[in-house]
Amino acid sequence: MVEFLNCAMHVVIYACYIKKWNGEDSTQPSIDEQIQSCCEFAERNNYYVERVYIEETYNNSYRGRPIYYQMLGERIDTRFQGILIYSSDRINKNSFQFMFNEVNLKEWGISVFTTKNNK
Repeated sequence: MVEFLNCAMHVVIYACYIKKWNGEDSTQPSIDEQIQSCCEFAERNNYYVERVYIEETYNNSYRGRPIYYQMLGERIDTRFQGILIYSSDRINKNSFQFMFNEVNLKEWGISVFTTKNNK
């Protein structure tokens, strides 16, 4: 584990599992797989993980994401500098949401790192 004072960046992990309405099995990675990928990425890059946020939802929209909003609201208290996610589809449903995230997170000084293809 990376020591708190010697880390390159303080980050949080956001893991989201979107359940299917009809009960079918999903091909998306499990919460545990997402967290493992993010933790490995953090360790390789000397990032200190402040907190892990876990969201399980049926809805891939912001209204169905209370944990996502909680994480963004807590950015002031925790002072994290980055968000680790498994893939961009964990927080972006469409191009509008992508642009909203990019503009606001950049304005707040928060970087987003995807770990799926950065192993």
